[in-house]
Amino acid sequence: MAAYVEHLAADLRLMSQSVDLDSLAYFLEMARLEASIQVERLGRSIGRGDLPQDV
Repeated sequence: MAAYVEHLAADLRLMSQSVDLDSLAYFLEMARLEASIQVERLGRSIGRGDLPQDV
């Protein structure tokens, strides 16, 4: 789910930038970065055999 959110936020950011919605694009980039962090964190915990805490 986090990877999907990351991809979707990236697409929406590009769309927002193309019509000069700069503040919205900024917040979408922050959402994309947070999703990316979660993808990485979940990947590490699954790689170690741990279950994610928030599932």
